[in-house]
Amino acid sequence: MDSTYLTLAKFLHYLIVWQDDIQITRRLGWVEGTLSGGAYSPSDSLKALIGSIEKKIEKIGYLEAIQKGVASEIYLLVYYNQGRWNTTPYHGNMEVDGQQMQVALPDIARIAAEKISYIPSPFSKVFLHNFIEFDHRNPQDYIFQLYPEFEPCIPRTL
Repeated sequence: MDSTYLTLAKFLHYLIVWQDDIQITRRLGWVEGTLSGGAYSPSDSLKALIGSIEKKIEKIGYLEAIQKGVASEIYLLVYYNQGRWNTTPYHGNMEVDGQQMQVALPDIARIAAEKISYIPSPFSKVFLHNFIEFDHRNPQDYIFQLYPEFEPCIPRTL
């Protein structure tokens, strides 16, 4: 950025320029700030997770493999590893069912499971595993089955 705009360069990290007609149809203000949780929120992470799963579900090859008898069942493992460093956090403040609440990976997994439960899937099961932050003391908080129903893969012990 030009040295004339040092203050702007110090505080501006991201800029989107909308056409006038897009501002009107989407009811965007002239200047939009970040949410109180920061530039990123768990809802962004949730959208990315659901989007990734939907892309895998839409791939024709999985269904063809089952139809041709190449496989009788196919499982999808969403492996949250390198993406952790390149995407938004899944923990923080987020609106859930009309209320603001603190969410963590188990909440995001549960919500994602609910969202994908309505999508016809070639996968017999879909799993989510957060390897990068895995804690052996609480493994039930890092490995989940999302489809056909939501459940932690490792039961919580009392």
